[in-house]
Amino acid sequence: RAACERQRGILAQRQAEAASERQLPTKLPLEEYFQRISTLAEANQVRVLRQNPVPGRRYPGLLEQRFAFEVSSTMPDLARFFKAVEADESWADIAYLKIASSEGHTDVGEGERVTTMTLSLFSADKVEAPAAKAGSTP
Repeated sequence: RAACERQRGILAQRQAEAASERQLPTKLPLEEYFQRISTLAEANQVRVLRQNPVPGRRYPGLLEQRFAFEVSSTMPDLARFFKAVEADESWADIAYLKIASSEGHTDVGEGERVTTMTLSLFSADKVEAPAAKAGSTP
């Protein structure tokens, strides 16, 4: 429990630093992001069924790491969860969302829907200087 509280404190500190500097973090605190998503899910009565990394993307100065989640809950609870994720001050965004019935899922309660979503986590990427051409003079 103390470790969880310590991690929440670190996440709050990093979020405050990022907000005050208005800059992307240079290193993603993945464990803290996952704890934050778990907290948001629990607060909105959403169960995380599965989470897996998927290939990320790299843009000049920006690194996007992506994770596929499968979650379940009732539609009102899912809507509150999505809103909470989008409103959160972390550098995370829902990039893909598909809501389906619970058909074929034995671990989902009556009236619940299964949702597949991709969460993108962003950080600053080091921009490398262009390599000098062979035989050129500086």
